[in-house]
Amino acid sequence: PPPAGAVPAAATAPHARCSPLLHHPHHLPPPSPALPAAPRAPRRPLSRGMPGTRPAPRRRSAAAAAAPHKAISVSSMFDGGNIEVLKVDQASGAMQLAIRPDPFCESDKAHHMMWFNYRVRGARGRALAMDIVNAGEASYPTAWDGYQVAASYDLHKWFRVPTSYANGTLAVRHTPDADSVQYAFFAPYTTHQHDAFIARAQVSPLVTLEVLGQTPDGRDIELLRIGEMDAGVGAAAARAPGAAADDGGAGAHVPAPAAPHKLAVWLTHRQHPGETQAEYFAEGLIERLAAARGSHDAVARALLARCVFYVMPNMCPDGSARGHLRCNARGRNLNREWREPCAENSPEVFYTLKKMRETGVDFFMDVHGEEELPHVFVAGNQAIPRFGPRLQQLQDSFSDAFKRASPEFQTKYGYPYAPAGKANLSLASKAVGQEFDCLALTLEMPFKDSAELPEPVHGYTPDRCRGLGAAFLTALLEV
Repeated sequence: PPPAGAVPAAATAPHARCSPLLHHPHHLPPPSPALPAAPRAPRRPLSRGMPGTRPAPRRRSAAAAAAPHKAISVSSMFDGGNIEVLKVDQASGAMQLAIRPDPFCESDKAHHMMWFNYRVRGARGRALAMDIVNAGEASYPTAWDGYQVAASYDLHKWFRVPTSYANGTLAVRHTPDADSVQYAFFAPYTTHQHDAFIARAQVSPLVTLEVLGQTPDGRDIELLRIGEMDAGVGAAAARAPGAAADDGGAGAHVPAPAAPHKLAVWLTHRQHPGETQAEYFAEGLIERLAAARGSHDAVARALLARCVFYVMPNMCPDGSARGHLRCNARGRNLNREWREPCAENSPEVFYTLKKMRETGVDFFMDVHGEEELPHVFVAGNQAIPRFGPRLQQLQDSFSDAFKRASPEFQTKYGYPYAPAGKANLSLASKAVGQEFDCLALTLEMPFKDSAELPEPVHGYTPDRCRGLGAAFLTALLEV
């Protein structure tokens, strides 16, 4: 028999714990005063995996600690990608790479190359030593001095990584903090980004999308018109001055009143596909203009009251997708095709110039990236035959206004001018300025950084390009 005062066995059985009767305080037997409390046994660690227990720290075995790293993979097989993988040492993280050149460019007598854009995976925590061994053969090899490669984990925030150039090799050293990292000459602007931006922009009531033609690869040549056309365009405004118009009376005819005229402002971007700064610049100005209606942006509203904007965000979509630096799919440098563009080999310029002749041009700017000079500047038209005091005054006024609108813009550094009357009229700004007798400029932004406002961690960035595009509108309003 159980000792006196002991709890019956039934009360300690597992099924008895579920009984409400036994858990009620009035039905639990009182503790026996005759039995002393048993000494407390030392706490034993609970086994891993039992409910409510904390897992024991996981210890790596010697074999696991000695296991090799993930395999490093390098690829440029994506939109705008460009690199050739010559060698990857999985043990050390050292690799030899080469830039793939553009097709041969007849006008420049060269295989242009400088743009690169590639992805490395499986390298988290690995000290990568990436050598681009043909950098000395690049289109502008002196531009590597002082240059730092752009890198990103999420393809939105870009930063610079340690880079040096010697003996024809561009040496990039970086230890990634993530499994995948992308390296590029400048932050890429992909076809997906382009399509998404066009889709957002064209829903604004102020924006009209027009397809001028197709590229050699069959892509659309896209034009955004921003702003409302002159009242009556295509009817009274299209008639020649002094043409007769029916006043609705008894058959009487009176001269047509002069139609109000809005200025035609044209901007082209990314004739050279590797100069992605240009399309980020386009984003900045388009976003500001497209949001003008009903906004408090007095600058954008005032400009749209006076102007219609014709904006080509990407003149060379084929080259952009193929990972080219300066050429389209046919190996044509579009900024050398403006004297006699060809519908077969340079339709991007052919159809743009055709549209310009329909609308007229009162101001033109062609937007680029500059490999060598760490400055933001414009190249003027002093050397075109039609350049004179009027265009000089407009050019000086714009430059002064742009300096006030953006402290990154400057006029001290830039390209030397050709002798008077000796401009190369195959270049966009020269050809347009000459044909339309208007202020026409080439804007350049750096691949490196702005020496006027250096930012060592990030260098020149997409956000700075967008900001410059928005600031451009403030300068334009003053001219």
